This record gives sequence, structure tokens and C-alpha cells, in this order.
Amino acid sequence: MGVIRHSRAEIEYMAEGCPFAVNSLKDGLIGGPKKATAKTILAAAITWTDEYEVIIFRPIFLWKSFYRWCIEKEEFLSELDLIAIPNEPKQFILLQRLSTLVKAGEELMSEGYYEKYTDKQMQDYERRRKLNG
Repeated sequence: MGVIRHSRAEIEYMAEGCPFAVNSLKDGLIGGPKKATAKTILAAAITWTDEYEVIIFRPIFLWKSFYRWCIEKEEFLSELDLIAIPNEPKQFILLQRLSTLVKAGEELMSEGYYEKYTDKQMQDYERRRKLNG
């Protein structure tokens, strides 16, 4: 599957609200967005090279269960030190290093970033942090 052409503004929209993704965007370290199926994300994970800090995937139109798939694959991906974070409202997935995300999360926690998180968002954060061991 190829890269979907998006303007910088569209990529910024996808990175919006995530300081980790925003910093990666500033540094030119975001790949994609790429069309996504379960197969393309697994292929990207298995062949991960650290060329990018984050790769944005756009689930293909027919892949309605991508959110659940990402949650189900967290343990497998964590063995590769990766995590696929789904954003259902904006219809994209961020694939990135789990250890880097957890380290950035610790910094953000000390700065009070997560105070505005809902209980569900905090559960997701804690689950991912624990996956990092």
C-alpha cells in the first residue's frame, strides 16, 4: 500500500494534541500517512528501522475494527518495543516505539499534561506504560 498524499496541515491535524507527535513533526520524523490494513501495520512493525519516530496510518475504508485490533496487538507489538495507538474519531493509527512513548509520558506526567485526561484515557496510558515493563 502506498503513501497517501496529505498537506502539512493535514498531518499537523493528525499530530494535534500529542506533544510527542508534534515534536516528531517539527523534526521531520513522521512517516506517512500510509494506507493501512492489519497486514501493512504488522509489516511496518516487523521491518521497523527507526527512520521515523512515528508512522501515521490511515485505515482503509473497510477496516472498521482497527481500534480493537490495535488493542489486541499491544502485547505482540510491545515485544518489538512498538505500539499502535488508534484514534477512532480522526480515523488514524500512530505506530511508534513504546519505550520512547513511555519516556515522553513520564515527562508529560511530571508537567501535569494528563490532568485533563478522562478515566478511560488514563487506563490506556497506564496499560501501555505497564507493557513497557
